[in-house]
Parts: sequence; structure tokens; C-alpha cells
Amino acid sequence: MYINFLKEYQVKKVKKLEKLQLEEWQRLWDETDDVHFFNSPTYFMSFLETASLEEYIVFFCYRKKELVAVLPLVWGRKFAVKVLMCADNFGGSIDRSSLCLKVGDPRILETIIKSVTEEENLFLAEIEARHLNLFMSGDKSIIKNCSFEFSCKSPRLVLGRDLFENMSKKTKKKFKKKLTKSEPLVEFEFHRKSETADFEKMIAIEDKSWKGKKKISLFGREITRKVYASWIKNNNENVGIAFLKKDDQEIAYLFGIFSKETFLITNSAFVSEFGKITPGNILVFHTLRHLQSLGIRLVDFSVGDSRWKREFGNQLLKQYNFYFSKSKAVCLLWRVLLFCKRTVKRALKSKC
Repeated sequence: MYINFLKEYQVKKVKKLEKLQLEEWQRLWDETDDVHFFNSPTYFMSFLETASLEEYIVFFCYRKKELVAVLPLVWGRKFAVKVLMCADNFGGSIDRSSLCLKVGDPRILETIIKSVTEEENLFLAEIEARHLNLFMSGDKSIIKNCSFEFSCKSPRLVLGRDLFENMSKKTKKKFKKKLTKSEPLVEFEFHRKSETADFEKMIAIEDKSWKGKKKISLFGREITRKVYASWIKNNNENVGIAFLKKDDQEIAYLFGIFSKETFLITNSAFVSEFGKITPGNILVFHTLRHLQSLGIRLVDFSVGDSRWKREFGNQLLKQYNFYFSKSKAVCLLWRVLLFCKRTVKRALKSKC
């Protein structure tokens, strides 16, 4: 089914992806700059597999016969309102929007959003700041029937010669001492095209980490284990798992995914009893140095704040959540709730 809002662009709604459409999407992803794992067909198909989901809609936007954007969406709820939204495997796990956009043309986005909101409400999570202007009208105000909120800052590292450039002199000196001291004690390994055994080692390390002891480990949930197992199975050639070993025993791990010249780190953990030697930070350093040798340009630390991300990162990527609806009542509800949410955050911040 094709929908035309602007003569130059057409949108096709797909409720059952065929092989040719997946190949077309993959070509767009391969040809587009600044893409990532979360707007790839690999991620979406992995989501459908782990969620055992059969109902979804993928919007293909064409300029004449050229595919210029893909937006895969599934059903969900936001503030109790039924919406079409980006595929999110286990709640808050998607680090970037699933929108795959070949060029920064606001007309493409306008066409897609209108085609979605003709009948449905739309929630787009984790839109990058560089796309913010695409949602603005000519006077730089937000487009009609849209609300948005700041979501998070996502730390990244553009790899250069000096991996310590963002550290203070004191932190750098202290960390280098720990590196030197740990050198004869630990061994670094990086596995590409990992097997099931590596995943089992990751789970074992999580169980012995401080999160595991507090019963909040990443792999404490079955759905999370299924998601990571699916990534390893379906995207094996792009999965990278790093280990730090002591006395031939894994004491820390780091899991990431290659996308062109970017490596996305989605999780890491270490056995808590070895905390004194800071195995997590040591593993991050060795991993970054290894990625340098592979010619990786950018390391994405994913959403969330932590000390090691601030110490190694040299960029902060701002991201936003957008809410769209044709219904004035829904738009009003979202604006009120977002206002209340901001007010509560400011109040809590002022008390800290």
C-alpha cells in the first residue's frame, strides 16, 4: 500500500517483510552514513524472533523509485496511550531510534510521520540531536501535533592516539600505575564471531558481579538472555566479546557490536572480589587499544552514565523522545504529563 503526501515522496506500509524488502533495507543501511545497530534489519528481525511477534508495520519511504528511509514500528503503550513505537527488546534497551534516514531532508520525515499518524499515534524514542531540526517548522518551532522531551546524553569516544586524553592528570597517573601493576597478573582476549561458550562465561561473570549479588544483573531476566543469544546467533560476524583473565579464569567481560567503523558497547561486568584491581576499567582500556588496531573510528558507550564512560569518552550525544498524534486530546494529555515529569525532575534535582 502506497501513501502520497508530497508528490516527490511515497510511503509503502509493509506488514509482512519479504526477502527482497529486507535486502533493499540492508542496501540502504550499507549506503548510509552514521547508521547503527538499532536501525539495521538485523536488529529488527532479531527483535521479532525473540519477542515471537507477528504484528508490526515497516514504513518504506521512496523518492521516485529510490529508497531514502525506513522506519520499523511495533505496537506498544506510552503513558497508557496505544502507540506505534520502535522495537525495544526488554524495556529501555534501545539506545538509538530505529529510524534509518539516508539524508537529512525534513520532507522525508514529514512524509513518514504523516503516513503513520493518519490512523495511529506515534512515539519515537532516542532521536539524535542532529535530527532535531528536521522536526522543526520554518520558524524553528516544533511541528504541529508533536511533543518532545530530552531523553539522555550518550557518551562516545572518537578514537585518537591518546586514550587518556579526557582523564585528569591525577586520574591518568593513578590508572597508569594500576595498568603497570596488573600487566603480569592479567590476560586480555578479544573474540570475534563468538560462540555459545562465550555467552555462558558472560552470564557467569554477571552472577558474580555486584549486580548479580543484588539480584539486578542484566541476565537475571530470561528475555534479556534470549536477546543477547539472538544477537550472537543472527549477527555473529559483527559481535565482539572481550575478556580479562586472571589465573586462566575470566574475571571481566565486555560485549559489543561492530557497525561499519563503529563499535557499540552494550554491557560489561566484572567479578566483584577482584574490584581492587579495577578489572572493568583495565578491560575497557585494552579493548579500546585493540579497536584502534582494527581501524575503528568511533566507540559508542551506549546510554547511561558511569565513571569509566566519563573518563574515556570525549563526546556526549544528546537524544530526545518525540510524541505524535492526530488527536488533540492525546496531544494535550502528553503535554500535561511531560510538563509534570519535568517539574518532578527539577524538584528532585533541587533537593540533591
